[in-house]
Amino acid sequence: MSIERYFTYPTETIEYVVNVSDKYHYMYLANLKVASSSILRVLQLAEADGDASRVPESPHDRAGSPIPAFSAAKTPLKEVIESEAFFKFTYVRNPYTRVLSAYLDKVLRDPEERLRLLPSIGLAADTEPTFLEFLRAIQAQRDSWRDIHWVTQSRLVQINNINYNFIGRLESFATTFPAVLELLGIDHALLTQAGTPPNVTRASDRLREFIGPKEREVIIAIYEADFVNFRYSLDPRVARL
Repeated sequence: MSIERYFTYPTETIEYVVNVSDKYHYMYLANLKVASSSILRVLQLAEADGDASRVPESPHDRAGSPIPAFSAAKTPLKEVIESEAFFKFTYVRNPYTRVLSAYLDKVLRDPEERLRLLPSIGLAADTEPTFLEFLRAIQAQRDSWRDIHWVTQSRLVQINNINYNFIGRLESFATTFPAVLELLGIDHALLTQAGTPPNVTRASDRLREFIGPKEREVIIAIYEADFVNFRYSLDPRVARL
C-alpha cells in the first residue's frame, strides 16, 4: 500500500512538509504559520549535533536541511507512519491567528511573496488587498487548490489519515514543545541556540485591528473543519487562549 493512503496532496508538498529523523525516531509534519520555523530550526540543530554551520539560513530550505526529505530517509515513510517506534507529531493553531499571520507575513510584509502568491488566489500581484479581500479570495478557491500557508490545517496535517502521537497547540507551545524535545532525547539548550525566527508576526496581538464581524464570518466559513477538528472556539476574543 502506497503513501497515497495517507496524503491527499502532491509528492512535492509531502517532500516539503514531512520531516523524518532516523536518528531521533520522529516524523514532524510542518504546519506552516504554526511555529514551523522555530520547530524546524531546533530539530535541524539536533540532527546536526548543534553545529549551526550545517543548518541552512532558512529552516524551510529542504535541500540544505540536515533532516532528509522523506524520500531520502532510511526508513520508508509508510513504515514510519505505521510504526510505533516513530513519534509522529505536529502543531496546530487557532484559525483566526493563523490566517491573519499568513496575511501579515506574505501580503503586507514580504513584497516578493506578495508577487508570487497573490495571483494564485486571483488578486493582482501589484496590489495590497485588505484582509477581507484576501479572505474572500481564499474562500473562492477549493481547499485542494489553496497555498499551504492558508489551506485548512485539517487537510495539511491529514488529520483523518495519520494517527499522530501528539498534536500540539501553538497556544501552549512554550510548555509542550520542551516536553516533546525531552521525549525525543533532544537537548533543551537548542531552543536558546535556535533563537527567534525573523518571520514572527505577533498576529494574536492584532486580532482586534483586523477581525470584525465580516472577517469573522468568512474565516468561520473557510476554516469550519479546523474549528471542529481541533476544538477551537468561534469567538475570536479568546483566540490567544
